[in-house]
Amino acid sequence: MNANEFKAIFLPMKDRIFHIAFRISGNTDDAEDLVQEIYIRFWNSRRKLAGMDGLESYCMAMARNVCIDFIRTRHVAAESDVTVVGEPMVDTAGQIDDRDCLKAVEAIIDTLPVKQQSVIRMHDLA
Repeated sequence: MNANEFKAIFLPMKDRIFHIAFRISGNTDDAEDLVQEIYIRFWNSRRKLAGMDGLESYCMAMARNVCIDFIRTRHVAAESDVTVVGEPMVDTAGQIDDRDCLKAVEAIIDTLPVKQQSVIRMHDLA
């Protein structure tokens, strides 16, 4: 598959992919970065994807999985944000309550099965 064929097949999916990325990440900048990451993965897999049936469904599932992996990675990074003694960092700007509330909600969502997590993130957090 050459670049023109790739563009003809995959560029029409850009808005749907962005919508998925935005609904899961809840952030425009992260969604744009995720769309770029997803298109890189599409390009690297273009030979495998070229003759596939149900290509659009497969690509949307791939986009969803990349976004969920991003959320998981961000959650793990947030949990490791502690001082040397193991105490949580104190926010002097007064935003600690908002972060605590968000972390509590994310912790509850993380206890759900993966499909339910996706539904909640796509519906309620965007």
